[in-house]
Amino acid sequence: MSCGEQKDNPSKKKATLEKPELGFSAPDFVLNDFKNKEYRLSGLKGKVVLLNFWASWCGPCRMEMPSMEAIYQELKDKGFEILAVNLDRGGSEKGKEFVSDYQLTFPVLVDSHGETAQRYRVTALPTSFLLDKDGIIKEKIIGGRNWSEPSLLGKIVTLMEE
Repeated sequence: MSCGEQKDNPSKKKATLEKPELGFSAPDFVLNDFKNKEYRLSGLKGKVVLLNFWASWCGPCRMEMPSMEAIYQELKDKGFEILAVNLDRGGSEKGKEFVSDYQLTFPVLVDSHGETAQRYRVTALPTSFLLDKDGIIKEKIIGGRNWSEPSLLGKIVTLMEE
């Protein structure tokens, strides 16, 4: 190293790269909900985000949705957001029906061709990413969860307090 030369700070560099892995910036995307309202992930900077990939035919997805709705109701006014990305193929009717049946109030987005899921390297459903206020991936969770469970809820609250 010569005078004036700076070494790269690997943790700073890591956080600016978009990559669907822990410690990296979550890849940005724009998707619409069932009412055709547009959502951009980068527009949620400043909030902790639970990004969830799911489908209506997925049993574990069905199991975890009530607890996701419960934490959304509890935390939505405190800097927390959920984006649930629906991967049902061949139209959105089943997804719309699911949202209605489960009375989901958080944004449910449509990725019917799976392009966003591919960018996030989603290979199983449900797959969830927990993002901090800067859009950095802090957790990747594969499989259904009870989001009201104290350890999971605690991780979310801790990120909200940072």
